[in-house]
Amino acid sequence: MHTAAATAIQTVRTSRFELVFTPIAEIGVEERFGWAVALAMRDGADIDAFVDSLPPRGLREFARRRRLVCLRHAAGSGRGAGGAHLMIDAMPDCFENPAAELEALVHGVRDFGLSPHHLILHLTRMERMDARARAAFLQALEQSGLGSAAGPIAGTREDVAMLARDLPRFVLLAPEATAQLGTSWSRRIQFEDMARRFEQLGIRAIAACVDSEEDA
Repeated sequence: MHTAAATAIQTVRTSRFELVFTPIAEIGVEERFGWAVALAMRDGADIDAFVDSLPPRGLREFARRRRLVCLRHAAGSGRGAGGAHLMIDAMPDCFENPAAELEALVHGVRDFGLSPHHLILHLTRMERMDARARAAFLQALEQSGLGSAAGPIAGTREDVAMLARDLPRFVLLAPEATAQLGTSWSRRIQFEDMARRFEQLGIRAIAACVDSEEDA
């Protein structure tokens, strides 16, 4: 995975994949919030296309292993220390038994010496679930005590409607949602209106801070 902010994004490579650590910050809070930990294709290919190519059983196993790999490397690198949050990708449609699998994940987090309270599951592919399955997963997630994040979003009405439906603890803002805040009054007003809606829903906004030059 290539980026102009190479000093901010750290990678762990294998023969086929690379694990990418991106610093994230909570909007309105100056201190670093934590790290987003994601698996990417080393050759630059779209990992979503790879995921979509997997059969159901292979997809579930890949999703489970990806979560554990992200946690293991985050713990080994010390990025989960000192109260830092960790955000990892999760595909709720790949959970056959959400309550049992999330409980196992909580135990795994503790086994790695991390805090479940500071783990955030970045929920993707929610649109592939029917209402009943989505509600069952979200209920199990709430009972697990793990955090959740939706996005990335740009702040459209559809985005806000999705947030009001699923009520994640965090929302990941797309780069375009925070672009030009310092130079455009219209963008600033739009962003402040979006932030008020998040606050009304009890949702905290986070974003990648890819301009950081602090080594991991």
